[in-house]
Amino acid sequence: EATPGPGTPPSWGGGLPLGAPEAPGIPATPPRPAPEPGGPGGGDGDGDLLYRVLGGLAMRDLTLVESLLQVVEKLESNEEDAGQLELLYRIDHLATRMRRNSENLLVLAGDDPQGRDLEPVPLLDVARAAISEITDYSRAEISSLPDVEVLGLAADDLSHILAELLENATSKSLESASVVIRAERTGDGTMVISVEDSGIGIPPDQLADMNLRLGRAPVVDPTVTRHMGLYVVGRLAQRHGIRIQLRERPYGGITANVITPSRLIRTDPEAPPRTARRPAT
Repeated sequence: EATPGPGTPPSWGGGLPLGAPEAPGIPATPPRPAPEPGGPGGGDGDGDLLYRVLGGLAMRDLTLVESLLQVVEKLESNEEDAGQLELLYRIDHLATRMRRNSENLLVLAGDDPQGRDLEPVPLLDVARAAISEITDYSRAEISSLPDVEVLGLAADDLSHILAELLENATSKSLESASVVIRAERTGDGTMVISVEDSGIGIPPDQLADMNLRLGRAPVVDPTVTRHMGLYVVGRLAQRHGIRIQLRERPYGGITANVITPSRLIRTDPEAPPRTARRPAT
């Protein structure tokens, strides 16, 4: 019997990692229009036209990737050969990463999808979705998570934020090292999600600059070409009032704290914390 693969990710922002239990059904996301005039650069003219063109191209790419994922999902469901299934799972994972890149372009183009009424999503599924969209998903490990749901569109964007932070954490640490996601509630209901790595760390001056950028309104400047993920994280976080803080760990590595307002969280006070181990390979 073939080992389960990532599966086709739900449209709200990612799929389940290899070997993870299937998530509850998530309603399909309606198509988003191309970004309106007034992208990150603001104003009218050639700059605004460029943002609209970028947004249109990103939407075309997303449509193609979603179509590809549907085809791959159908092939997976009908395939019984373990070798062929493994190849299909790899294609599935690559397509999921392509979708994240297209979504990054939409964010750069100033896309702000409003009016989409999405169902709340369990935090555990948000974390799994983020893991499925990174290159080294087998290295990600989910620790204790509160049994809460993330409301509406925030679930999609929170998954994307975590995926960018996980991608950076895995790329900056040893291939043998795990990256851990954990979360806890504070006294006022705020939820702090942490992405912890044991990598090489970040020089203090660079860390301070990154936190400064994450703490203010994102600006498109020449550094975006080198730090697209940082810009995307900042823009998505600002959309929902989420705060991102990067801190050095005492024995090496970085902790990225995603401080999520209580208004984005729906909770069951009687439910115990959820735990999950690293996805099976």
